[in-house]
Formats: sequence, structure tokens, C-alpha cells
Amino acid sequence: MLQMEETIRSPFSTDIPHAFLYNDTRAVRSYYRGPYVESLQTFAQVFHYNLEMDHVDSLPKKRQLQQQIALGIYNVSLHGVLIRTPSNITQYSYPLEVMRNCVMVPLDPELPKWMYMVWPLGRYVWTTLVLGIFYVAFLLRFVHREEMITRSYTRNLLHAMALLMYSPNMNMEVRMIQLPMRCLIFYTLLYIQGFILSNYHISHMTSFDMKPVFVKPINTWADLIDSKDYQNLLAKPPLRSLAFVVTQDTWDFFNRQQMVLIQPYFHMSEVCFNGLFNAFPMQKDAQFAAALDRFMQYVRQAGLWDYWEDMAFIYAVRAKYAQVFLDTYPVEPLDLEFFSTAWIVIVVGLSVSLMVYLLEYLWWRCKAKNKWSKVMYTPRWLLEFLVWLLLLHLQIIVVNGWNLRYITGLLMPFKQMIQFQEIVWFISPELSIEHTDEADQFIRILGDFYGITQTVVHSNSSEMRMIRSAAKRNHMSIVFTTGPGDPIMDVVNKVLLGRHYYFIIFMLMDKIGEMESVYELCHFLYDYQYENSLVYFESTDGRNQLFGTNRYPVLQIENRTDILRFFKSKSKQILNGQDVEGFRFPTPLRQDPPHLFQVSGSYEGSTYRIIETFVRYVNGSLMELELPKDPLGGQVVNMRQTLELVRRRRIEFSAHAYALFRSDEELDKSYPLLVVRWCLMVPLYNKVSTYLYAVQPFDAIVWFFVLGSFLALILLELLWLWLAVDNAGAAPIVALLNSFCYIINIATGRQLLQPSMLRFLLLIAVFFHGFFLSANYTSTLGSILTVNLFQSQLNTMEDLVQAQLPVMIIDYELDFLLELHSDLLPEFRSLLRPVDSAIYAQHQFGFNNSFAYFVTEDKWQFLNEQQRHLKQRQFKLSDICFGSFHLAYPMQMDSSLWRDLEYYTFRVHSSGLHNYYARISFESALRARLVQRMTESQEFTSAGLQHLTIAFIFLGIMTTIAAIIFGFELFWTRILLNNRNTLIV
Repeated sequence: MLQMEETIRSPFSTDIPHAFLYNDTRAVRSYYRGPYVESLQTFAQVFHYNLEMDHVDSLPKKRQLQQQIALGIYNVSLHGVLIRTPSNITQYSYPLEVMRNCVMVPLDPELPKWMYMVWPLGRYVWTTLVLGIFYVAFLLRFVHREEMITRSYTRNLLHAMALLMYSPNMNMEVRMIQLPMRCLIFYTLLYIQGFILSNYHISHMTSFDMKPVFVKPINTWADLIDSKDYQNLLAKPPLRSLAFVVTQDTWDFFNRQQMVLIQPYFHMSEVCFNGLFNAFPMQKDAQFAAALDRFMQYVRQAGLWDYWEDMAFIYAVRAKYAQVFLDTYPVEPLDLEFFSTAWIVIVVGLSVSLMVYLLEYLWWRCKAKNKWSKVMYTPRWLLEFLVWLLLLHLQIIVVNGWNLRYITGLLMPFKQMIQFQEIVWFISPELSIEHTDEADQFIRILGDFYGITQTVVHSNSSEMRMIRSAAKRNHMSIVFTTGPGDPIMDVVNKVLLGRHYYFIIFMLMDKIGEMESVYELCHFLYDYQYENSLVYFESTDGRNQLFGTNRYPVLQIENRTDILRFFKSKSKQILNGQDVEGFRFPTPLRQDPPHLFQVSGSYEGSTYRIIETFVRYVNGSLMELELPKDPLGGQVVNMRQTLELVRRRRIEFSAHAYALFRSDEELDKSYPLLVVRWCLMVPLYNKVSTYLYAVQPFDAIVWFFVLGSFLALILLELLWLWLAVDNAGAAPIVALLNSFCYIINIATGRQLLQPSMLRFLLLIAVFFHGFFLSANYTSTLGSILTVNLFQSQLNTMEDLVQAQLPVMIIDYELDFLLELHSDLLPEFRSLLRPVDSAIYAQHQFGFNNSFAYFVTEDKWQFLNEQQRHLKQRQFKLSDICFGSFHLAYPMQMDSSLWRDLEYYTFRVHSSGLHNYYARISFESALRARLVQRMTESQEFTSAGLQHLTIAFIFLGIMTTIAAIIFGFELFWTRILLNNRNTLIV
């Protein structure tokens, strides 16, 4: 490492996102953020330079900055500049990035709402449809040529329009006895065509309402010149009325702010100019130039530049230099803008109809000859209008009638508004005979009028569940009861489980003198969340009344006798979302990373942010429910305790999202946030011992062939020795050594003098073989020393049992596991270690590798972020999984907030907010010191004795063998000398 004390001087000016100052008010410190300033700052720290930054209000122009660097005022600038032409007075560092100058153009807003009506079908389809109306009206005269009714072309036009548009007004009277084949074919084809056209139009309209349609963006020079943005550049309109020329990095920073928008504000067009390198300008022949070049190259290769860019955006948002633009989530009611086309058609149609009526009237006056015919007659449309008013008046009289007439007149108009599939009657066993007769009469009247399936439920039918019936949602429920203590009320609760939100009428059969029984029944509706239901009763003074309850902000018993006003307010509530008017929802707020945790007195977390934003959207707030501390004295969440609070109706929902539980008759799940797997995270085994590195480069079969090649070479050398040609080795030992040298590609102990052509060709092949063998061995060994080798890991339940690794699990999650998988291996069950949630969190977040842990997939991604920068990670997610589950918020069964939270969750997913919250939750947990980003030492270490153990072992073995052979040789020499002396004697 270089040791220097020189000073690097650079100007500094706020240049978001490249370089800016972040003031941390909690730590009372300031930090330089941005990839440009952090790269130069880190370079100075690593190479022990003293970095001095001169804060200026605005950065000088490029030429002036180069002159200041040449004069020695600065020796480098942390603000990169584009390299257009070489400079004579300064030099440039290693390029930081390639900059493209492109035009950032604003995206036009969505199409005008009035176009939504006509946009689903193309202009050729509309033209064909309009012409087809006249054509079909013409054909009707020939298809029904025997019938007088089809001779009116105007009537045929209306009928043709109804047929092609698949309208319910297809009310033309046709002769259905002995209907000709031509009529069957004609109507079949028209019905199919009308069905297809109407369904395509409705489905496209639905898709437009769910995701708006936008104008095609500007993308070429021609688009830009034709647009208003290019023609109004010299004016000063609002910000989004201009296009901007920006560099690629500036666009990336701005695009992060609008990433979660359904319709981004700006779009990077393909109108670009050039691509130039951006680099640090510095003094000519600066001493640190070469080191800075290498450092910037390493920064790019290691991915530090991308990391600094990510962190620059996070800190820019915290410092409020930038913000994440969000869409508004309330579902807005359709205003007049959506129906402009319909209003235009109505106004034009009424005007044309009035003109035609005047013409008809004048024509009639001209044709009238008798005096009595000149008297003004009442038009047919006026008679129809008067008849309609009379019927409406009669209906009002019926609706304001008493008892059976009142409730019948109340429910019959629903047939036109809602397509019920079934009527469910709940009949109390405590009804009197008179009440039973009236109920039977009411059931017959309503059944005949609706003509749909009817189901009668008595007090012994508590096992039935409408949520599992064929009708499911589209049914009307009517309850005949005597009060909240009636046995039928418990049956209603169970049979309509999951459907309390829908329209139900509770009919008190006795006349009401004191309102106490009505209030008690309303309290029952409040407790079990029958918010959209009605209580009907007749008071002793003969008044028919409808009551109901409103849950928020406190219990409100409402008089809903004005049924139209009630439905109007409810429809508005369904469209705009519920308003709880400042209600504070109690919920536990405990430590549960990454879903919910506390940071500096405030709460953070991926799923907490979603539920907290939703509560603010419905005009409410969260209130912490105080609970006892965990066994370790902390605030770790206990989900068994939390679920029990929901079951006992102490809380409406829990802010802690959870996956490992099932819905029952008291506990429900919100719409799922994620589908997560429940698996085991297991510790990774230690790396392979370094003394085995010498044999790791080649597989066993490769070593086998290397040994075979060595033996083949020995045989060849012995063959040359036996033939005594080509200066073969003088002894077999020499042949052995030569073969070994050829294989490992090193020089032999002696030279070959004039070998034969055959041996020359064979040895060339051997030389190339040895060269490739040694080169592959050396390179592979080098890569092994660069990246450590690791043993095979635990990945199946059998591996876990064989390793006898204990598995830690939370006690209540063990009950859930055994409920799901009662057939677990006994050997695996013996490894399970149930503990409290606090102890479990302490070991899991501490990465105690003495255990394996049960973990859901979303929490694993959070934990894995800590070890992302490690060469050897401490844990891995195994393939030992026990199922996939929905991550959701525990809620009360039949909660009135379920539907609003469902729609809100749709928009959270479609906008990408959940991914964004999950990403920043880890940064928040880092600040709270709940987790840490694990790093490992990057210091260079020399090869120790452990790396060369196998070499010394081989040397020791060969030395021992050589000593033994040397002993045998000495012994053999003595024997020979003794024999020679004996012969001499």
C-alpha cells in the first residue's frame, strides 16, 4: 500500500446525483454522497492522500476549470468533464462512464375520457357497425315479409340497432310458431355478432378503466418537430411543457423517482447526439495519476460505482433533493368527462327527435280537413310519460304501505338493479303461526316475482356455508327473527360466514314499541360487521322503518328508511373507498424484521409501510397496543398472541403480515401480498482444506489418464533402451526420469542427439501434451487460490439427518408444521428444537451456524442481503421446503375493510411499491443496527505451510523410499564385495 502525505485539491459544488452534501441531523454529521465524490474520497483514504475540497457556489466552465488546474489552484476536479478533444494544459483520468446526450421528453397525459367510449373499436369497425344497422333494417323486411309489423323501416332500424349492439331492447314481436329456417339462421348470426361486439367493447372499456391509455410518446426527430414541445421552447410554460437534453446518468437518476408511476412524467427518446467519455480532469504529469487510473478501473470492475449510484439516490431522497413520485390510489367516481360521448348522442338525438316531431305535427295539421281534427291532441309520448308518473305514484303508495306490502314494494325494484342468483331465507323457530303464514305468503310472492332458486335455512342448518354454494356472492338474504337472542341469529352468522358485507335484511316480526330491541339488534350487526345490512320493523304507531349501523369512527345507529339515499351513499363509498373519519386502529407494533421494526422512535418495514399508507388512505391511523415484553426483555413479535387478539376481536387487523396460519371462522386473511415458500436455511460447510488444493485442478479420471500416459512413456523409453538406438538412456532409471520430465513439461537431465524421425514425431506430441497439461494445471490452481473451494452442501432432508444438524423452529410454528405434515421422518423430528420467538430471532439474526432455521422466502431475501458481499456465505436457502403460503395481514372474519385493502393491494403490486419498500427496509434495518452488512478481509496472505502440506508429504514419502532403496543398495553391495573376496581367496 502506498504511503503518501500529499494533498489533492478539488473544487466542490452541489451536483446531484454526482456529488452533494448530506446532513444527518440525528448524528449531527455531514457526509459527501454521490459516485464522483465518493470515488475520489475513497481513493484518498486508500492511498493516504489529504483531500481538500474548495466549496464554491457554482462550478466554473470547463475551459476556466482547466486553466485553474494548470495554474495549480487545483490539481484535480471531482466533477467529471466530457473528453471532446485532448487538452494541452491538463490530462484526464481513466474514463468514468460513457455519456450520451439525449432528449428527455414529457409524456402526454392519458387519452381524453370521452374517447374511452369510442376507443375500444377501430374506425372501420364503427363504420361497418353504423352501415350494418341500415343494412340489417333493410333485411328485416324480407326475413319477416309475411308480417305486417316489419314494414316500418324506422322500427326496423331500432330493432337492428338493438340486435347489433346486443341490447335488451330486442323486443320486436315475431311469429315463433313454425319459424322459417331463414329466421333461425338470421337471428343466430346476429346474436353471435352482437354478443362478440358488446363483449369486446365492455372488456376493453374495463381494461381502460383499470389502466389508463396514453398517447404515443415522442421518439424520433419527426415526432419532436411536430410536437408542441419543440415549437414552444422559447416560451416559459410549466415544467412538463418542455423537453430537456440530459446525459444518461442524469436520466437514470430522474427515472428512479418515477419508477413506480403507472404513467411516468418523462420518457428518454431515441433522439441522441453522441457518446463521449466522462473523466476527472487533473494536472499534467500528476503523481497520483497512474494510481487513480488503476483505482477507477477496479471500482468499475468491483461494482462499487453502481453501489454508490444506488446509495446516492437513497440519500438524495432522505435529504429531500429528490423524491419518489407516487400515483394517487383512491378510486374516483366517473364524472361527466367519461360520458361526454353519451351526452352528445343524447343531446343530438333529442334535437333530431324534436325536429322530426315538429315536422310530423305540421304534416298532420296539413292533412287534417275536419274541424274536430284541428284540435290539439295529446301526443303518445306525453301519454306514456303521464302513465309512467301514475305508476311511479302508485309505487310510492305501495312502498309507503304497511307490513307485507311495504317490504314487497321495497325489494321488487332490486330485480332491475341486481341480478340475484338465489334468495336465502332464514326462518326463526320462535315465529308465531300468524308470522309463519305471512312469511310463507311473502316467500311465494317474491319467489314468483324473481323466478330464481330459493333456499330456506332453519335453525338446524348451521353446517351450511353460502361461501361454498354455487351462488357465492349473488344472493339476497332475508332473516325472519324475533330479536338478537333468537337462535336463528347464530345460524345466520355461520351460514353467511365471509358474506356479512353483502346486502341482508333482518326483519323483526313483532311490532316494536320500545326501541331497545332494535338497538340490541343493531349492536349485534356492529359486533359481527353487518355494515351494509338493514333492520326492518314496524312500530306500534304503524310506521315502517329501516335501521342500520355505521362502524366508524364510533358505533352509529342510522335510520335508513330513505333507502335511495342510503344506496347512493354506499355506492359512493364503494367507488371512493371507505372513510373511517380519523379512527385509530389498535394493533401490536413489535420487532419483526423485515416486515416491521422500530428505527429512531419511528416504525419501518416492507409490509408496515403498505398497511400504514392504507390506513392513512382511509383517513385513519394506527395505535400501538401495549403488550408484555418477550422472555428476553425485548419487543419481538409473538404471532400466536397476535392472532389470538384478532380472534377475540380486540383488534380489527394486525400490522404484522404473516404467512404461516390458516383462516377459520374467526380469523381471516387479507388479499395476499406475496406467495412465499417455507424452507430451511442451512449453514454452509467449511471450505476444502488447502493442502488438497494441489490435487483439485484435475478430476480423478484425468489423473488416471496422466498416470497412463506416464507409464506409456516409460515403456517407450525402455523400448528405445532395449533397441539401443537414438542415444537412448543408459539405464532404466534415466528413462523413468525422462518420462516424468516430459509429462510435467520440464527440461530433461540430458539432451537428445540426432533422434530418429519416429522418435522426433512421438516426442513432439508428448511435448504438446505436457505443455497443455501443465498450463491447465497452473491456471486452474491459480483460480482455486483466488476463489476458495467448498464442500458439497446440505440440500435434502437426508443430508440433514446424516449430518445430525439441529433445526431451530418457533414453538407455535412447530404446531403448524405438524398439522400440515404429520408424516415427517422420525429422524428429522428428533432434530427439531422448538423455542420462543425471541430466542429464535436472536439466533437467526445472529447467524448462529450451530442450527438450521425455518424461514419464509421473503425473510430469507432480507437475511441474505447481509452476506451478499461475502465470498463464502454463511447460510444458504436449501431445497428442503414445506409448502407455499400467502403472506397477508391477519384480519377479523367479515371485516368491512377487506375489500378496500384488496383494491389497494392490487395497486401496490401494479405500481411496484412492494418491491421498493422491501428494498429500502434493509437500509432502514442497517440504521437501526438490527442487521449488518458482513464483509471479509481482502488483505493478501502468503501461502503458508498448510498450502504446501501435500508437497512436503510427498517429499517425505519419496525421501523415505529413497533411504530404503539406498539401504538395500548398500546391503547388496556388501554382499557382492564379500562374494568377490571369497572368490579371490
